[in-house]
Amino acid sequence: MKICNFVQTILPVTRFLPMKQIRAFIISMILLFSACHSDKSLYIPDPEKSVPPQPLTIHRYDSALFSIRPDYLKQELAPLAEQYYFFLGPDWSDTINLINLSLFINDPNIRRLSSLVQKRYADLKPLKSDLENKLSRYRSYFPEKPSPIVYTYISGLNVEMPVLFTDSAMAIGIDMFLGNDQVIYREGSIPEYKIARMTQAYIVPECMKAVAGNVIVADADDQTLLNKMITTGKVLYFLDAIFPDLADNMKIGYTTEQLEWCRVNEENIWKFLIGNQLLYNSEPAAASKLMADGPFTSGFDEQSPGRLGAWVGWQIVRAYASHNQDLSLRQIMQATRAQEILEESKYKPGR
Repeated sequence: MKICNFVQTILPVTRFLPMKQIRAFIISMILLFSACHSDKSLYIPDPEKSVPPQPLTIHRYDSALFSIRPDYLKQELAPLAEQYYFFLGPDWSDTINLINLSLFINDPNIRRLSSLVQKRYADLKPLKSDLENKLSRYRSYFPEKPSPIVYTYISGLNVEMPVLFTDSAMAIGIDMFLGNDQVIYREGSIPEYKIARMTQAYIVPECMKAVAGNVIVADADDQTLLNKMITTGKVLYFLDAIFPDLADNMKIGYTTEQLEWCRVNEENIWKFLIGNQLLYNSEPAAASKLMADGPFTSGFDEQSPGRLGAWVGWQIVRAYASHNQDLSLRQIMQATRAQEILEESKYKPGR
């Protein structure tokens, strides 16, 4: 909203106030408006080419597998073996594999998940449309990449990997996005901070996070916290490029209050990292405190979100992109020298 429009909007509220109070009220509101919009501008490289959305078919392995009659597993699985090779592989008819698959589809909790999925996601048209658009934008930055075959499946609550991705296939654990009101999640002892993100709104962002892992290059020999922060920051910057209109809290999976806490405390977070000499620490414990998911970050108050290292890494990569506007998204994703990225980012919170 422009400031002039903002003033026009609030004028009716002030019509019964003395003129002196009106002027003071308008000035204070303009200052507040300016403060709320004082974030640094976000720079995103232009795509390499325009790639129109390609029609997408979502192959529902979840529906196909659980439509099989358990007593006829081998016979009814045979027609599905080729279409769902991604899951079944070449040895699907091996006795051990059939036994394991039978145990899976006959498990009461798995069948309950399947039933919940069928009720919640009988229609995947909105997901199909959104995914088509985001995959198109991804391929506009990486035109040589194929449009993947997309599947949905019952993961059995695979909390750590809700979406699997290879260069040519994407498998969405659709049971991971049933809604944060699901009793079955709490019965499975999934933490509340994770359940908060297990909603339909997070499906496509999680899909594109998985895609990001396919284009990011990292220095595997660099085990410092800084390198891990920047690698994760590149994933989030990739989401900046793919979702130009998505709120930041949805990209990183924070509440709006948690994101605001980060912004308010950015300088203090950085001082903590520097003061405790954590950036170049290669001990797993150092990374665990700053990078691990959790209700809050160890060493900070309970209003902080988890994964503060990821958030700081994101700000570093954003600053790096802003100071190197000749780089393409591809080049940013492939930059591997964490120290150089930090130096060229000129990241100095509080200045």
